Amino acid sequence: EISVEEYLKEDDTPAYKMRANNFSKDDKPRPIYITGGRSLQEFLTQQLGYRNLSPRDFKLATYIVGSIDEDGYLRRDIASIADDIAFTMGIESTPEELEQILAIIHELEPAGIGARTLQESLLIQINQLPMDRHSRRLARKILMHHFEEFAKKHYEKLITRLHVTEDEFREAIEEIRR
Repeated sequence: EISVEEYLKEDDTPAYKMRANNFSKDDKPRPIYITGGRSLQEFLTQQLGYRNLSPRDFKLATYIVGSIDEDGYLRRDIASIADDIAFTMGIESTPEELEQILAIIHELEPAGIGARTLQESLLIQINQLPMDRHSRRLARKILMHHFEEFAKKHYEKLITRLHVTEDEFREAIEEIRR
């Protein structure tokens, strides 16, 4: 006679065989690295794939995206990039053509990507917002025409020059900060 309860209680496998011990005493614990996902260039290239670009324009855009640094800026001038494209890819392009492709890159996320200066980055970002507020229009005007004074924090001079109140100016500065 065999009792099912006794059969289940019996353990033929010793306890020491139930644990996985694949390490020796000399092994050091190794950290497990988790990858961060896609790089910025991969993310931008994926977005370019959703655009209606010709194969040639896609190649040019991909090359420009590859020239963007980890801060999101394009620090090389367009003429040098045109020369590099001609030399490495055998595609003749003009700086004007590359400027048009760069404008498409400027429309990608994150806002301000591919800018060459802080001023250009801020302008790209603010131009992607609806201009439905006076503070945004004033912020764009400050960035376009009075960036040097803004960067040097000559706020009193700007308030006088723009003929605005301190509150209006403060709201515009908040738009730029955001």
